[in-house]
This record gives sequence, structure tokens and C-alpha cells, in this order.
Amino acid sequence: MPKVKEDIKLYETIYPSGIELVPPRFAISFRNKWMLQKSDYVVTYIKRPQGGAAQFYELALKKNK
Repeated sequence: MPKVKEDIKLYETIYPSGIELVPPRFAISFRNKWMLQKSDYVVTYIKRPQGGAAQFYELALKKNK
């Protein structure tokens, strides 16, 4: 078993609480918004101007990320 630093909590996850109540088609958007709240920086890759990645990018700009 690999050693884990003491400051890292083993139960930390990218699975936010409350996501189980969100319909599956909106789960990725819900998680992206949650991660945006928790992050300082955002890296995006957009191939086309419409879609979820572009919407996430616009939301990140509005939040000054």
C-alpha cells in the first residue's frame, strides 16, 4: 500500500455531495460548477463555441478564474 501524506484526507473526492439528487444528464455540469467553486485556476480546451466546455469557460470567466 502506498504511503499517503498526513495532510491529504483519504475521503477527499471530485464527487460532490448532492450530486446523487441531480438527474444524470446534468451531473457533469453540476460537478463542473462545484469544482469551479473549489478551484483557483481553470484550464479549458474548447474545440467548438457551443457545448458544455464552452459554457464552463464562460462561467469561469464570470467568476474571474
